Amino acid sequence: HIGGISWQISGNKIDTVIFENCYNKNIKIQSTSGGGIISGSAVHYGSVYNARINIIIKNCFSIGGELGYPFQVLTGNQTAQAIGGICGGGFRGHVLNCFSNDTFISPSNQHGYICGGSNVNTALVENCYSIGDMNVYNSGGMCGINNRCDISNCFSIGNITSNGSGGLTGYGHADGNVTNCYSTGNITDTACGGLMGTTCHSGIYTNCFTTGNITHTNAGGMFGGRANCSFYGNETNSHYLCVKNCYVLGNITTMGAGGFCAYLSGNGDKQLMNHRLEMYNCYYGGTHTHNHHNDFRLGALCGQQACSLKAYNCYSTDPNIPLIGRIIQKLIDTNGNSAP
Repeated sequence: HIGGISWQISGNKIDTVIFENCYNKNIKIQSTSGGGIISGSAVHYGSVYNARINIIIKNCFSIGGELGYPFQVLTGNQTAQAIGGICGGGFRGHVLNCFSNDTFISPSNQHGYICGGSNVNTALVENCYSIGDMNVYNSGGMCGINNRCDISNCFSIGNITSNGSGGLTGYGHADGNVTNCYSTGNITDTACGGLMGTTCHSGIYTNCFTTGNITHTNAGGMFGGRANCSFYGNETNSHYLCVKNCYVLGNITTMGAGGFCAYLSGNGDKQLMNHRLEMYNCYYGGTHTHNHHNDFRLGALCGQQACSLKAYNCYSTDPNIPLIGRIIQKLIDTNGNSAP
């Protein structure tokens, strides 16, 4: 929990702390939840119940940095996680008008060029951009882990080259909305997406687009796929993902991929079947260049689908591929096990 400028901020009331016009150059951050400006553990409530500190980071940047630790820790085979070029994992607050031109270091993972990860309380990332590639597991151009973080007016141009990574977010853990955002990087590994890698969250994506080519099986122009979400007995809450006025222009050059989403079926028997995806006024504007005969996992909207999918006024400009590649019918009982 190391910050380039600040580590922990303590307060006993509702305070506002502003970091403005700050920058890092050639910094190396190797600590879990570390951040170039401020670490992820930056908020301390003090002695007053429900005290809150409002942190604002604006007009800041990080360039030439190395985010991550190049070796695994021998004890427990652990790696550094949730490192951010601006703020570390567990951040809550507002990041405004910031950018990163840093590099992720493998085998560490779940990093974000702006924010390593957001806390369970709402965070906001606005008017930010990143240039580097998403080249470590579950990494994102904005956030490594999105835990109730809203992202607006942001973009990334780096390629998405590692399992479960996304142009904006690597792993979506809880609710978060994305508005007026885009990515241009190519999508070159499994479970990767132009905006988000893997997700178990609910959220609304509005006025977004991606242009990168989709070159790997089980990758999608916007979403890599639904993660194998935790299931609790008799859970009735649904995970709702809504996509409005969005488009994808990248070409699909492989088998088993989706123009928008690679797969909605998850990776295990305990995948919640009450996930819902709704799409409004969306289109896929790329083409498929791979020999797709007998490829039942290829779709302009979704490659594989096992949850509820509703599409309204959506279309594809490539008439040679279906909107949905494969529909999986699989029932789950109230305890999250496969039903007969």
